[in-house]
Amino acid sequence: MKKLLTLLTLAVLGITGAWAEEAVLYSTGTSANSITVNDFTIAITGNTEKKWSDGNGDISFDGKAYKTLKNSNGAQNTITCPEGKVATKIVFLATSNADSAGKLSEIDGTSCSDEVSSKKDYSNPTRIEKTIENKSSFTFTFSTKQVCFIAVVTYEDAVTDKPSFKVQNGKSLRLALTPVTTSASGVFTLTGKNLTDGTYDLNVPSVAGLSVSPTSFTVAGGQVNQEFTVTYTSTVDVEEAVANITATVDEIVATVEVTYSSRTTYATVAETSAATTWDWTSWNETFELKNDGSTTLSSNDQYIFADIADVCGLTLPSSFDGTKIAFKGQYPVRGKKSQAGTWTIKTTVAGNLKITFSDTGSSGSGVKRYLNINGRNTKFYTQRTGSSSDQKTATVYVPAGEINITGCGENGTSYQAICMYKIEFTPVETLPTTTVKIGEAGYRTFTSSSPLDFSTPVSGLTAYVAKVNGTDVTFEEVKTTVPAGEGLLLKGEANEYTINVAGTMPNAISNAFIGCLLETTAPAGSFVLYKDDTHTIGFYKTGAEFTVGANTAYLPADVAPARSFIGLFGETTGISSIQNSQFTMPNEVYNLNGQRVNAPTKGLYIMNGKKMLVK
Repeated sequence: MKKLLTLLTLAVLGITGAWAEEAVLYSTGTSANSITVNDFTIAITGNTEKKWSDGNGDISFDGKAYKTLKNSNGAQNTITCPEGKVATKIVFLATSNADSAGKLSEIDGTSCSDEVSSKKDYSNPTRIEKTIENKSSFTFTFSTKQVCFIAVVTYEDAVTDKPSFKVQNGKSLRLALTPVTTSASGVFTLTGKNLTDGTYDLNVPSVAGLSVSPTSFTVAGGQVNQEFTVTYTSTVDVEEAVANITATVDEIVATVEVTYSSRTTYATVAETSAATTWDWTSWNETFELKNDGSTTLSSNDQYIFADIADVCGLTLPSSFDGTKIAFKGQYPVRGKKSQAGTWTIKTTVAGNLKITFSDTGSSGSGVKRYLNINGRNTKFYTQRTGSSSDQKTATVYVPAGEINITGCGENGTSYQAICMYKIEFTPVETLPTTTVKIGEAGYRTFTSSSPLDFSTPVSGLTAYVAKVNGTDVTFEEVKTTVPAGEGLLLKGEANEYTINVAGTMPNAISNAFIGCLLETTAPAGSFVLYKDDTHTIGFYKTGAEFTVGANTAYLPADVAPARSFIGLFGETTGISSIQNSQFTMPNEVYNLNGQRVNAPTKGLYIMNGKKMLVK
């Protein structure tokens, strides 16, 4: 170690002088994930399976040569000071062991982009210096492989009563607006202790569209811990620029660097009211465009196809209206399809979407990937069969509004990418209807693949959603539109009823029912609608997994975990849960859709005019 006597003229800190020391971190020849050098530990914390190794040369510091450490994994590393010490600065002396430059991409949780320009030149390494804010441990990351380096850490005794004021996180924010994403925000936090009490204002630069909330903070009892939100909104194109937001307490300045930019060539997806087709199979382009950060596109942002063409020099076929469809995901273009993302269109009229799609081929055989519209799985799915993908065509009714199309796993539990070959939108001249049958019990559950409109009453029929308040479960009448896929409780005399389908996109509703468009296995403890000669109609907790039919619904166990019965309207008596049913097969067995079945499996059925549960 090298000890330096430095006079720190920090009257604000109440310190007239302090000893600062330097420690050189280098390879000790030990192959391990974590090594100790001069009482400092340096560990590969971003990949614990990796080990430090010697670099391919020595680098000199202060007249002495040190064996370099080789960063060959691109993972984050952590340096920890000896007990009672804190780091104030680090200097990297580094060279790239490859023919390309290296890069320091992160220091102490803050992104950076410092190039290691020296290439295999250990006698003239690149010098990168970074300030460390009195940390007992801190991180750094060389995002490229084959960087060989030594590090010189400047450190001092930790002073527990030293005033501190800093940005705890979000020191560097990047707010990049795309033609679809016209507003972005980020968060940072100011923390400090042993400061002078008072109210202080942020210094926010005058940038059109840039704002911070709140704009001031208070130090009380010498401490502050305040979160701020930075928002950037723009309607004009802005080249990338930097704005520094600062805060000052006791002459200590904390700075947040905000990098902002805006492209608004297309401010929104153009709406369509006419028949429109987006057909990737007709493209002459066969190249692959991947959003992986290596281009000006990002898989985290949504782009209108016309904008993708503008940015990347892609020529869209004349039959492909790129202003009316947007994409967010991994592959906007992959040969004669688009893949692994979400597609967005906006319609002013209701219509039908005819979609040709398949799985991506990256999963094992038998994995189902469902077509998901506006956050809900449809009944349409695709799966890999052997070595080939299962290409499907699905027709889905959609109301007027914003339509988001993606893929999803079974029961909506996990995202599963799909390939898109063609999307066709066709307006409907007359809104469709759906029919539902109520049996002698006077109640049934129902889930529709289309949004329903109850703003105009259906004669003789009442629809309810389920509401949960603590341990109480109640049923609230629906008098508005209901999104597709919502589970409902229907009440009415034994009859067949016609329900109008919604023509515009319904708002989201609060509803505890789990809607099932397909036959679904519900977990044990869930509540199912049930009635027989000895049971009052209501929702009963099941003792095992059970199968619910298509276009029905159930209540999950967590709506009333301590109860075994949920009455419909005022009936709250405790009744034992439904157990495995043992019965003699009757001559006539029907599912809840009124279809006769010969060999019922798990689920609810109508047997001799009564509902029975088969487990």
